[in-house]
Amino acid sequence: MLSILKNDLVTTASKKGVLIRKAELDWFTRNYWIIATQATVVAGFSFHQLSCPPPEEATALSALFHITLTSLSFILALYVIVNCTFSCILAPGLALRGAGGFESMQNAIRYLRKQQDRILWCFMISLACFVLASFMIVHVFGRRQKLAVRIESVLLFVALAIAFMAARAIMLFQHGSAARSGVNTIEEHYGKVGDIDAMIGRRF
Repeated sequence: MLSILKNDLVTTASKKGVLIRKAELDWFTRNYWIIATQATVVAGFSFHQLSCPPPEEATALSALFHITLTSLSFILALYVIVNCTFSCILAPGLALRGAGGFESMQNAIRYLRKQQDRILWCFMISLACFVLASFMIVHVFGRRQKLAVRIESVLLFVALAIAFMAARAIMLFQHGSAARSGVNTIEEHYGKVGDIDAMIGRRF
Protein backbone atom coordinates (compact mmCIF):
# COMPACT_ATOMS: atom_id res chain seq x y z
CA MET A 1 0.00 0.00 0.00
CA LEU A 2 2.81 2.39 0.89
CA SER A 3 4.51 1.63 -2.42
CA ILE A 4 1.31 2.46 -4.29
CA LEU A 5 1.00 5.79 -2.51
CA LYS A 6 4.62 6.64 -3.28
CA ASN A 7 4.22 5.82 -6.97
CA ASP A 8 1.02 7.86 -7.08
CA LEU A 9 2.94 10.81 -5.64
CA VAL A 10 5.62 10.46 -8.33
CA THR A 11 2.99 10.20 -11.06
CA THR A 12 1.14 13.28 -9.80
CA ALA A 13 4.34 15.33 -9.65
CA SER A 14 5.29 14.27 -13.18
CA LYS A 15 1.84 15.16 -14.52
CA LYS A 16 1.97 18.61 -12.92
CA GLY A 17 5.41 19.18 -14.45
CA VAL A 18 4.03 18.30 -17.87
CA LEU A 19 1.08 20.68 -17.37
CA ILE A 20 3.45 23.53 -16.50
CA ARG A 21 5.52 22.94 -19.62
CA LYS A 22 2.40 22.58 -21.76
CA ALA A 23 1.14 25.94 -20.52
CA GLU A 24 4.45 27.51 -21.49
CA LEU A 25 4.36 25.81 -24.89
CA ASP A 26 0.84 27.11 -25.52
CA TRP A 27 1.88 30.61 -24.45
CA PHE A 28 4.81 30.72 -26.87
CA THR A 29 2.71 29.30 -29.70
CA ARG A 30 0.00 31.92 -29.13
CA ASN A 31 2.61 34.69 -29.16
CA TYR A 32 4.04 33.39 -32.42
CA TRP A 33 0.64 33.41 -34.11
CA ILE A 34 -0.03 36.97 -32.91
CA ILE A 35 3.31 38.18 -34.27
CA ALA A 36 2.73 36.34 -37.56
CA THR A 37 -0.68 37.99 -37.93
CA GLN A 38 0.77 41.48 -37.45
CA ALA A 39 3.67 40.70 -39.80
CA THR A 40 1.16 39.64 -42.46
CA VAL A 41 -0.43 43.09 -42.33
CA VAL A 42 2.97 44.80 -42.66
CA ALA A 43 3.94 42.49 -45.53
CA GLY A 44 0.68 43.27 -47.35
CA PHE A 45 1.15 47.04 -47.11
CA SER A 46 4.82 46.72 -48.09
CA PHE A 47 3.95 44.64 -51.15
CA HIS A 48 1.34 47.22 -52.14
CA GLN A 49 3.95 49.97 -51.98
CA LEU A 50 6.38 47.88 -54.03
CA SER A 51 3.75 47.31 -56.71
CA CYS A 52 3.18 51.07 -57.08
CA PRO A 53 5.67 53.17 -59.08
CA PRO A 54 7.51 55.97 -57.24
CA PRO A 55 5.98 59.44 -57.52
CA GLU A 56 7.11 61.57 -60.44
CA GLU A 57 8.25 64.29 -58.06
CA ALA A 58 10.67 61.90 -56.33
CA THR A 59 14.37 62.15 -57.05
CA ALA A 60 16.42 59.09 -57.97
CA LEU A 61 18.00 58.98 -54.52
CA SER A 62 14.70 59.24 -52.63
CA ALA A 63 13.11 56.61 -54.92
CA LEU A 64 16.01 54.24 -54.31
CA PHE A 65 15.82 54.88 -50.58
CA HIS A 66 12.06 54.22 -50.59
CA ILE A 67 12.36 50.99 -52.60
CA THR A 68 15.21 49.74 -50.37
CA LEU A 69 13.28 50.38 -47.15
CA THR A 70 10.08 48.86 -48.51
CA SER A 71 11.89 45.77 -49.81
CA LEU A 72 13.66 45.29 -46.49
CA SER A 73 10.34 45.64 -44.65
CA PHE A 74 8.69 43.08 -46.94
CA ILE A 75 11.57 40.58 -46.66
CA LEU A 76 11.74 40.77 -42.87
CA ALA A 77 7.97 40.49 -42.52
CA LEU A 78 7.98 37.47 -44.81
CA TYR A 79 10.79 35.93 -42.76
CA VAL A 80 8.77 36.44 -39.57
CA ILE A 81 5.66 34.87 -41.13
CA VAL A 82 7.51 31.79 -42.41
CA ASN A 83 9.50 31.33 -39.19
CA CYS A 84 6.42 31.66 -36.98
CA THR A 85 4.40 29.29 -39.15
CA PHE A 86 7.01 26.53 -39.16
CA SER A 87 7.73 27.01 -35.44
CA CYS A 88 4.03 26.77 -34.51
CA ILE A 89 3.73 23.55 -36.53
CA LEU A 90 7.01 21.77 -35.76
CA ALA A 91 7.57 22.73 -32.11
CA PRO A 92 4.26 21.29 -30.78
CA GLY A 93 4.85 18.24 -32.98
CA LEU A 94 8.27 17.72 -31.42
CA ALA A 95 6.84 18.13 -27.92
CA LEU A 96 4.03 15.68 -28.62
CA ARG A 97 5.77 12.99 -30.67
CA GLY A 98 9.46 13.48 -29.94
CA ALA A 99 11.55 10.38 -29.34
CA GLY A 100 12.98 11.85 -26.13
CA GLY A 101 9.65 12.11 -24.35
CA PHE A 102 9.70 14.91 -21.78
CA GLU A 103 13.15 16.02 -22.99
CA SER A 104 11.66 16.63 -26.45
CA MET A 105 9.13 19.01 -24.91
CA GLN A 106 11.98 20.78 -23.12
CA ASN A 107 13.87 21.18 -26.39
CA ALA A 108 10.79 22.56 -28.17
CA ILE A 109 10.20 25.17 -25.46
CA ARG A 110 13.88 26.18 -25.38
CA TYR A 111 13.81 26.68 -29.15
CA LEU A 112 10.66 28.81 -29.03
CA ARG A 113 12.04 30.91 -26.20
CA LYS A 114 15.33 31.46 -28.01
CA GLN A 115 13.68 32.38 -31.32
CA GLN A 116 11.02 34.70 -29.94
CA ASP A 117 13.37 37.60 -29.16
CA ARG A 118 14.93 37.38 -32.63
CA ILE A 119 11.53 37.31 -34.30
CA LEU A 120 10.37 40.31 -32.27
CA TRP A 121 13.41 42.34 -33.32
CA CYS A 122 12.92 41.36 -36.99
CA PHE A 123 9.29 42.45 -36.79
CA MET A 124 10.29 45.72 -35.13
CA ILE A 125 12.85 46.49 -37.86
CA SER A 126 10.32 45.58 -40.54
CA LEU A 127 7.75 47.92 -39.03
CA ALA A 128 10.30 50.73 -38.67
CA CYS A 129 11.38 50.36 -42.32
CA PHE A 130 7.76 50.47 -43.44
CA VAL A 131 7.10 53.62 -41.41
CA LEU A 132 10.20 55.32 -42.82
CA ALA A 133 9.25 54.31 -46.38
CA SER A 134 5.76 55.74 -45.84
CA PHE A 135 7.36 58.87 -44.43
CA MET A 136 9.30 59.27 -47.69
CA ILE A 137 6.07 59.09 -49.70
CA VAL A 138 4.44 61.71 -47.48
CA HIS A 139 7.53 63.87 -47.84
CA VAL A 140 7.44 63.70 -51.64
CA PHE A 141 3.72 64.39 -51.96
CA GLY A 142 3.70 66.88 -49.12
CA ARG A 143 6.14 69.29 -50.71
CA ARG A 144 3.28 70.66 -52.78
CA GLN A 145 1.22 71.36 -49.66
CA LYS A 146 1.57 74.35 -47.38
CA LEU A 147 1.37 72.21 -44.24
CA ALA A 148 3.99 69.73 -45.43
CA VAL A 149 6.52 70.60 -42.74
CA ARG A 150 3.96 70.32 -39.97
CA ILE A 151 2.61 67.00 -41.25
CA GLU A 152 6.11 65.56 -41.59
CA SER A 153 7.06 66.75 -38.09
CA VAL A 154 3.98 65.13 -36.54
CA LEU A 155 4.54 61.87 -38.43
CA LEU A 156 8.19 61.78 -37.44
CA PHE A 157 7.33 62.39 -33.79
CA VAL A 158 4.68 59.63 -33.84
CA ALA A 159 7.07 57.19 -35.54
CA LEU A 160 9.81 57.87 -32.98
CA ALA A 161 7.36 57.52 -30.10
CA ILE A 162 6.10 54.17 -31.41
CA ALA A 163 9.65 52.92 -31.95
CA PHE A 164 10.68 53.98 -28.44
CA MET A 165 7.68 52.34 -26.78
CA ALA A 166 8.10 49.13 -28.76
CA ALA A 167 11.85 48.91 -28.03
CA ARG A 168 11.19 49.58 -24.34
CA ALA A 169 8.56 46.83 -24.22
CA ILE A 170 10.86 44.33 -25.94
CA MET A 171 13.74 45.09 -23.58
CA LEU A 172 11.41 44.79 -20.58
CA PHE A 173 10.01 41.41 -21.58
CA GLN A 174 13.04 40.03 -23.39
CA HIS A 175 13.46 36.40 -22.36
CA GLY A 176 17.23 36.54 -22.41
CA SER A 177 17.15 38.67 -19.24
CA ALA A 178 13.72 37.97 -17.74
CA ALA A 179 13.91 34.18 -17.81
CA ARG A 180 17.03 34.05 -15.65
CA SER A 181 14.96 34.89 -12.57
CA GLY A 182 11.97 32.72 -13.50
CA VAL A 183 11.28 29.15 -14.52
CA ASN A 184 14.54 28.98 -16.47
CA THR A 185 16.45 28.46 -13.22
CA ILE A 186 14.55 25.30 -12.27
CA GLU A 187 13.42 23.90 -15.60
CA GLU A 188 16.33 21.47 -15.76
CA HIS A 189 14.74 19.60 -12.84
CA TYR A 190 11.41 19.11 -14.62
CA GLY A 191 10.74 15.55 -15.68
CA LYS A 192 13.40 14.11 -13.39
CA VAL A 193 11.11 12.80 -10.66
CA GLY A 194 12.36 9.25 -10.12
CA ASP A 195 11.10 6.19 -8.31
CA ILE A 196 11.09 6.91 -4.56
CA ASP A 197 11.64 3.27 -3.61
CA ALA A 198 14.63 3.02 -5.93
CA MET A 199 16.13 6.25 -4.56
CA ILE A 200 15.76 5.06 -0.96
CA GLY A 201 17.20 1.66 -1.84
CA ARG A 202 20.32 3.21 -3.34
CA ARG A 203 20.94 5.36 -0.26
CA PHE A 204 20.59 2.51 2.21
